[in-house]
Amino acid sequence: MKFKILSIIVLIIAATTISSCRSSRLTKEQRTAEKLEKQMIIANEKAVKAYKAHHFSIQPDETQKMMKASKKHARKINRRKRHSFIDRVFRRKNSKNCSGI
Repeated sequence: MKFKILSIIVLIIAATTISSCRSSRLTKEQRTAEKLEKQMIIANEKAVKAYKAHHFSIQPDETQKMMKASKKHARKINRRKRHSFIDRVFRRKNSKNCSGI
């Protein structure tokens, strides 16, 4: 008898916590704000890319060669630091809690 009551209480508590974690539907203003934020991020990335291309183009030839070599070297080092393919694919994902962290 106590087990049934206890299990019902546990189920009710679990159901309320799960339902409280569900995110509510976004309002129209929030959706437009997210779209504007994404557009701003894309515009900033384009501006940074254009600046880097301009900065590279105004350098003398020796400096351009040095910049290419250092970029290639950094890419090799970063590739070595990455986790292996199996770790990246099968690594346990941390679940997010109610606050989204």
